[in-house]
Amino acid sequence: MTAHAEEYTEPPEDVRREMERTLTLAVTSAQTILDTLHRMDEFFRRALTTLKARPAEVISDAAPVYPAVLDALVPGAWHDVERHASNRVEADHSQLKQRLRPMRGLRDRPDRDQRLVS
Repeated sequence: MTAHAEEYTEPPEDVRREMERTLTLAVTSAQTILDTLHRMDEFFRRALTTLKARPAEVISDAAPVYPAVLDALVPGAWHDVERHASNRVEADHSQLKQRLRPMRGLRDRPDRDQRLVS
């Protein structure tokens, strides 16, 4: 019994172009994911070094790169990705901004005249 090898035929030009475009998009997407993963890793390493403590909970959006980075850097932390989980952080940030805004002085109020007294 002999096996018959199927003869390879070139796909039509439009199919070949679509295959090349799909492959290019896949490679570009993989590069983007790796770049994002690297940036997130650097960000979390710097934040953990500055913080000098290990968080028990990390709140973020549901980006697919976070679980891999957080599992590597903070394996015991709970990663909260619920829809409104960051509201506490945002509310705290807005109060801080309210306190800092008046301290900016005349730069923040263009309606005030800045006059030099000589």
